[in-house]
Amino acid sequence: MNYQIELLIARDIDEVSALYIDKKAMLNWEQGLKSIESVTGTLFESGSRGDLIFMHGNHEMRMYVTVESSHLPDEITMIYEVKGAWNRCANFFKKHALGTLWIMDVEFRFEEEPKIPLERFMEQTKLGMTYFKDYVESRTMD
Repeated sequence: MNYQIELLIARDIDEVSALYIDKKAMLNWEQGLKSIESVTGTLFESGSRGDLIFMHGNHEMRMYVTVESSHLPDEITMIYEVKGAWNRCANFFKKHALGTLWIMDVEFRFEEEPKIPLERFMEQTKLGMTYFKDYVESRTMD
């Protein structure tokens, strides 16, 4: 399953890309995220690996993240893994007259075919991106 989502953020590319990998900031916009653990290397640098720990009600979920490549402020590609699913997100940040255009190329692979339609995956991705956009734009500009 592959798709692409684009979103315009009314902030400078350097601010957007820095906040995207800021572990403390991530706790403010990534829904359900409770903690981040580095496993290999410095998380969010090329080749690094870490764990994202989410709480959904009383259920804890651990998601493994590997940074395939990082060339910020322009691009960062990460692979997320949970039991039965593999998800690659290539994030591209492009300078735009109104701020930063964020383009995310998304690829999913599943052990079993999901019963959820592609549109629902796209809606959830867009929602997560919107949470980040709202967080960035709500910050007081320096």
